[in-house]
Amino acid sequence: EGERVLPEGWVDFITTPAPANNREGYGGLWWLNRGGAMSRAPEDAYWAAGYMGQRTMVIPSRDMVIVRLGPSPRGFGSYFNTLVGDVLDAVRSERGDGSGPRPHPPLLGRVGWPSHLSLFTTSFPRPSRSRSRS
Repeated sequence: EGERVLPEGWVDFITTPAPANNREGYGGLWWLNRGGAMSRAPEDAYWAAGYMGQRTMVIPSRDMVIVRLGPSPRGFGSYFNTLVGDVLDAVRSERGDGSGPRPHPPLLGRVGWPSHLSLFTTSFPRPSRSRSRS
């Protein structure tokens, strides 16, 4: 309810590309989509990658967080890319204007919502545009 949970500047820190990463694909312990690693996710998306395919993806431009739990022992990148794109397409279709998610049960059924996936809609600080890490 408006109370700060993370320290000020945390989002900027994790979304600033690490100096040693030429592709700008890795920030402060989070993966960044600046280089388009996930073709179906917006460029501002960033995610934490856990054991055997567990993911928490934050998409500021859509006020959305997608959490995927459960094991994926044989690879995961293309599945998650497809899943994120399908969720974004379904939400865009449901809203009609692409302005952001407000899912309800009929939408979740059309996506074929797996039990190991959660979708959260929220508002959170946007990373600042002009920043660099030395």
